[in-house]
Amino acid sequence: MQGLWVVLTAMSAFIIILSDSDRDFNVTDGVGIAVWAIGWGIEVVADNQKKAWRELPTSKGKWIDVGLWSISRHPNYFGEWVLWCGITIIGAGIFEGWQWVGFISPVFVFYLLRFVSGVPLLEKGGDKKWGKDPDYIAYKERTSVFAIAPACLSPFCQLWGFEEVFDDTEDGTGESLSVAENQT
Repeated sequence: MQGLWVVLTAMSAFIIILSDSDRDFNVTDGVGIAVWAIGWGIEVVADNQKKAWRELPTSKGKWIDVGLWSISRHPNYFGEWVLWCGITIIGAGIFEGWQWVGFISPVFVFYLLRFVSGVPLLEKGGDKKWGKDPDYIAYKERTSVFAIAPACLSPFCQLWGFEEVFDDTEDGTGESLSVAENQT
């Protein structure tokens, strides 16, 4: 199972590496490299912010809500996904025929991080630990669960059908599960 996970995640990279294309550097490559760099930067900054925050004596037993973590509850995972999107964009400049299957990479990474292993496990743990804390509930209500976006963009994303990026509930109502639990 882990082998399949690696293959699906790195599909675009494998196709690029194994390609016999000898074309010149083009705009697609530049855009892909820029997207990759942005994703990598987001992931590094988020991880460093969390590391520095954990070292503070005042952070013991609390959730992080500063820096990138003030606009996304999982900015490191978002950065990881953006990074794989960048690799796939680079590949788009050389993909031919069956190689377009490389687009499975960012789709798989998004699905895995957002709905299977990353975000759901951490959200469940956070809700168990702080789910009754009004400040944590407010943080969840104002902060995107995945995408790095200020709260003011949440209605825009919902309008255009991207509410699953902001909606952290299983039923899609937009009401935090911890809020619903506290009201019963």
